[in-house]
Amino acid sequence: MAEKWYVRSPDGDRGPFEFPEVLGLIRTGNLGGDDDIKCTLEGHWIKAGAIDLDAAEGTGNAEALAKATRPGKRRSAASASSPPQSSWFENIYEAITDRLGPRFLWVVVIIGVWLGINFFIVRMMNPYEAERTYLKQFVTIRDELLRHRQAELSEAEWAAFSTQSRAEVQRIVGKLKRGATAEHPVRRHLLWAGNDCLLPGLQDAEAFTPEIEQRFERYMNQALMALNASRSQ
Repeated sequence: MAEKWYVRSPDGDRGPFEFPEVLGLIRTGNLGGDDDIKCTLEGHWIKAGAIDLDAAEGTGNAEALAKATRPGKRRSAASASSPPQSSWFENIYEAITDRLGPRFLWVVVIIGVWLGINFFIVRMMNPYEAERTYLKQFVTIRDELLRHRQAELSEAEWAAFSTQSRAEVQRIVGKLKRGATAEHPVRRHLLWAGNDCLLPGLQDAEAFTPEIEQRFERYMNQALMALNASRSQ
Protein backbone atom coordinates (compact mmCIF):
# COMPACT_ATOMS: atom_id res chain seq x y z
CA MET A 1 0.00 0.00 0.00
CA ALA A 2 1.43 3.36 -1.05
CA GLU A 3 2.34 5.64 1.81
CA LYS A 4 0.51 8.93 2.10
CA TRP A 5 2.19 12.32 1.82
CA TYR A 6 1.39 15.66 3.42
CA VAL A 7 2.30 19.19 2.40
CA ARG A 8 2.69 22.42 4.36
CA SER A 9 2.51 25.86 2.76
CA PRO A 10 1.39 29.35 3.82
CA ASP A 11 -2.16 28.15 3.09
CA GLY A 12 -1.85 25.52 5.83
CA ASP A 13 -1.34 21.77 6.02
CA ARG A 14 -2.92 19.55 3.38
CA GLY A 15 -3.08 15.86 2.63
CA PRO A 16 -2.98 13.00 2.34
CA PHE A 17 -1.63 12.77 -1.23
CA GLU A 18 -0.11 10.06 -3.35
CA PHE A 19 3.55 10.70 -4.13
CA PRO A 20 2.92 11.44 -7.84
CA GLU A 21 0.38 14.06 -6.75
CA VAL A 22 3.02 15.76 -4.63
CA LEU A 23 5.41 15.80 -7.57
CA GLY A 24 2.66 17.32 -9.67
CA LEU A 25 2.09 20.10 -7.15
CA ILE A 26 5.80 20.90 -7.24
CA ARG A 27 6.01 20.83 -11.04
CA THR A 28 3.00 23.13 -11.47
CA GLY A 29 4.28 25.61 -8.89
CA ASN A 30 1.48 24.95 -6.41
CA LEU A 31 4.22 24.01 -3.96
CA GLY A 32 7.20 26.33 -3.70
CA GLY A 33 10.75 25.35 -2.91
CA ASP A 34 10.38 26.68 0.65
CA ASP A 35 7.19 24.71 1.28
CA ASP A 36 7.45 21.45 3.21
CA ILE A 37 6.45 17.85 2.53
CA LYS A 38 6.60 14.69 4.58
CA CYS A 39 5.73 11.03 4.25
CA THR A 40 3.15 9.75 6.78
CA LEU A 41 1.95 11.72 9.78
CA GLU A 42 4.97 10.54 11.79
CA GLY A 43 7.50 11.66 9.19
CA HIS A 44 9.74 14.73 9.34
CA TRP A 45 9.20 17.77 7.16
CA ILE A 46 11.66 18.41 4.32
CA LYS A 47 11.78 21.26 1.82
CA ALA A 48 10.04 20.61 -1.47
CA GLY A 49 12.92 22.35 -3.22
CA ALA A 50 15.29 19.60 -2.06
CA ILE A 51 13.62 17.06 -4.34
CA ASP A 52 15.20 16.15 -7.67
CA LEU A 53 12.00 15.78 -9.67
CA ASP A 54 13.58 13.68 -12.40
CA ALA A 55 15.26 11.32 -9.94
CA ALA A 56 12.10 11.05 -7.83
CA GLU A 57 9.94 9.69 -10.65
CA GLY A 58 8.90 6.06 -10.11
CA THR A 59 7.87 3.95 -7.16
CA GLY A 60 11.38 2.96 -6.16
CA ASN A 61 12.55 6.53 -5.71
CA ALA A 62 9.39 7.42 -3.84
CA GLU A 63 10.06 4.64 -1.35
CA ALA A 64 13.65 5.80 -0.90
CA LEU A 65 12.48 9.34 -0.27
CA ALA A 66 9.89 8.05 2.20
CA LYS A 67 12.63 6.28 4.18
CA ALA A 68 14.72 9.45 4.19
CA THR A 69 11.92 11.38 5.88
CA ARG A 70 11.16 8.90 8.65
CA PRO A 71 12.30 9.62 12.23
CA GLY A 72 15.97 8.85 12.79
CA LYS A 73 16.81 9.02 9.06
CA ARG A 74 16.03 12.61 8.18
CA ARG A 75 18.00 13.48 5.04
CA SER A 76 17.37 15.61 2.00
CA ALA A 77 16.07 13.96 -1.15
CA ALA A 78 18.93 15.45 -3.14
CA SER A 79 21.57 13.72 -1.01
CA ALA A 80 20.23 10.71 0.86
CA SER A 81 23.70 9.67 2.00
CA SER A 82 24.69 12.99 3.58
CA PRO A 83 24.45 13.47 7.39
CA PRO A 84 21.58 15.47 8.91
CA GLN A 85 21.98 19.21 8.48
CA SER A 86 19.13 20.40 10.67
CA SER A 87 19.97 22.49 13.71
CA TRP A 88 18.60 22.02 17.19
CA PHE A 89 16.40 25.08 16.63
CA GLU A 90 14.86 23.53 13.52
CA ASN A 91 14.21 20.29 15.38
CA ILE A 92 12.48 22.13 18.22
CA TYR A 93 10.50 24.25 15.76
CA GLU A 94 9.31 21.17 13.89
CA ALA A 95 8.43 19.33 17.09
CA ILE A 96 6.30 22.26 18.27
CA THR A 97 4.61 22.91 14.94
CA ASP A 98 3.93 19.20 14.40
CA ARG A 99 2.13 18.96 17.73
CA LEU A 100 0.60 22.40 18.16
CA GLY A 101 0.66 23.91 14.68
CA PRO A 102 2.44 27.04 13.39
CA ARG A 103 -0.19 29.31 14.94
CA PHE A 104 1.10 28.40 18.39
CA LEU A 105 4.43 30.08 17.62
CA TRP A 106 2.63 33.24 16.59
CA VAL A 107 0.82 33.22 19.92
CA VAL A 108 4.18 32.96 21.71
CA VAL A 109 5.57 35.85 19.66
CA ILE A 110 2.53 38.02 20.37
CA ILE A 111 2.76 37.30 24.11
CA GLY A 112 6.46 38.16 24.07
CA VAL A 113 5.81 41.48 22.32
CA TRP A 114 3.00 42.27 24.76
CA LEU A 115 5.25 41.60 27.76
CA GLY A 116 7.99 43.75 26.25
CA ILE A 117 5.61 46.66 25.69
CA ASN A 118 4.29 46.41 29.24
CA PHE A 119 7.81 46.33 30.66
CA PHE A 120 8.65 49.46 28.67
CA ILE A 121 5.50 51.24 29.88
CA VAL A 122 6.19 50.34 33.52
CA ARG A 123 9.78 51.50 33.13
CA MET A 124 8.65 54.82 31.66
CA MET A 125 6.11 55.33 34.45
CA ASN A 126 8.69 54.49 37.15
CA PRO A 127 12.01 55.80 35.79
CA TYR A 128 13.62 55.88 39.26
CA GLU A 129 12.50 52.49 40.49
CA ALA A 130 16.10 51.24 40.77
CA GLU A 131 17.21 54.37 42.64
CA ARG A 132 14.40 53.96 45.17
CA THR A 133 15.59 50.42 45.79
CA TYR A 134 19.19 51.60 46.25
CA LEU A 135 18.05 54.26 48.74
CA LYS A 136 16.24 51.67 50.85
CA GLN A 137 19.25 49.34 50.75
CA PHE A 138 21.61 52.10 51.87
CA VAL A 139 19.35 52.99 54.79
CA THR A 140 19.14 49.34 55.85
CA ILE A 141 22.92 48.91 55.70
CA ARG A 142 23.46 52.16 57.64
CA ASP A 143 21.07 51.00 60.37
CA GLU A 144 22.82 47.62 60.56
CA LEU A 145 26.20 49.35 60.74
CA LEU A 146 25.14 51.45 63.72
CA ARG A 147 23.51 48.50 65.46
CA HIS A 148 26.55 46.26 65.02
CA ARG A 149 28.90 48.99 66.21
CA GLN A 150 26.92 49.42 69.41
CA ALA A 151 26.71 45.66 69.96
CA GLU A 152 30.52 45.35 70.12
CA LEU A 153 30.74 42.36 67.82
CA SER A 154 33.67 39.98 67.76
CA GLU A 155 36.24 40.41 64.99
CA ALA A 156 34.83 37.41 63.12
CA GLU A 157 31.25 38.68 63.33
CA TRP A 158 32.25 42.17 62.21
CA ALA A 159 34.33 40.78 59.35
CA ALA A 160 31.38 38.73 58.09
CA PHE A 161 29.00 41.69 58.21
CA SER A 162 31.55 44.10 56.75
CA THR A 163 32.51 41.85 53.85
CA GLN A 164 28.93 41.13 52.81
CA SER A 165 27.75 44.74 53.17
CA ARG A 166 30.77 46.21 51.38
CA ALA A 167 30.21 43.89 48.43
CA GLU A 168 26.59 45.02 48.18
CA VAL A 169 27.44 48.72 48.45
CA GLN A 170 30.25 48.38 45.89
CA ARG A 171 27.85 46.68 43.49
CA ILE A 172 25.35 49.54 43.80
CA VAL A 173 28.06 52.21 43.59
CA GLY A 174 29.31 50.63 40.38
CA LYS A 175 25.86 50.99 38.84
CA LEU A 176 25.39 54.54 40.11
CA LYS A 177 28.68 55.72 38.61
CA ARG A 178 27.36 55.07 35.11
CA GLY A 179 24.76 57.82 35.37
CA ALA A 180 25.79 60.09 38.26
CA THR A 181 25.80 63.39 36.36
CA ALA A 182 24.47 66.85 37.05
CA GLU A 183 21.39 65.93 35.01
CA HIS A 184 20.72 63.01 37.40
CA PRO A 185 21.00 64.42 40.94
CA VAL A 186 19.34 61.37 42.49
CA ARG A 187 22.15 59.10 41.35
CA ARG A 188 24.83 61.65 42.32
CA HIS A 189 23.62 61.98 45.91
CA LEU A 190 23.22 58.23 46.27
CA LEU A 191 26.71 57.72 44.87
CA TRP A 192 28.20 60.12 47.40
CA ALA A 193 26.25 58.50 50.25
CA GLY A 194 27.48 55.04 49.33
CA ASN A 195 31.01 55.74 48.16
CA ASP A 196 32.02 58.54 50.55
CA CYS A 197 30.14 57.51 53.69
CA LEU A 198 29.10 53.86 53.82
CA LEU A 199 32.18 52.24 52.31
CA PRO A 200 34.67 53.91 54.70
CA GLY A 201 32.38 53.10 57.63
CA LEU A 202 32.15 49.46 56.60
CA GLN A 203 35.92 49.28 56.31
CA ASP A 204 36.34 50.62 59.84
CA ALA A 205 33.34 51.20 62.09
CA GLU A 206 35.15 54.01 63.88
CA ALA A 207 35.43 55.87 60.56
CA PHE A 208 31.65 56.30 60.50
CA THR A 209 31.88 59.33 62.74
CA PRO A 210 28.94 61.59 63.65
CA GLU A 211 30.16 64.01 60.99
CA ILE A 212 30.17 61.28 58.31
CA GLU A 213 26.77 60.12 59.50
CA GLN A 214 25.41 63.66 59.08
CA ARG A 215 26.85 63.84 55.57
CA PHE A 216 25.18 60.51 54.80
CA GLU A 217 21.84 61.83 56.05
CA ARG A 218 22.23 64.99 53.99
CA TYR A 219 22.98 63.08 50.79
CA MET A 220 20.08 60.71 51.37
CA ASN A 221 17.64 63.55 52.08
CA GLN A 222 18.73 65.34 48.91
CA ALA A 223 18.28 62.13 46.91
CA LEU A 224 14.82 61.65 48.39
CA MET A 225 13.85 65.24 47.60
CA ALA A 226 14.99 64.79 44.00
CA LEU A 227 12.96 61.58 43.75
CA ASN A 228 9.84 63.30 45.05
CA ALA A 229 10.38 66.20 42.67
CA SER A 230 10.63 63.82 39.71
CA ARG A 231 7.36 62.16 40.73
CA SER A 232 5.50 65.48 40.76
CA GLN A 233 6.68 66.43 37.26
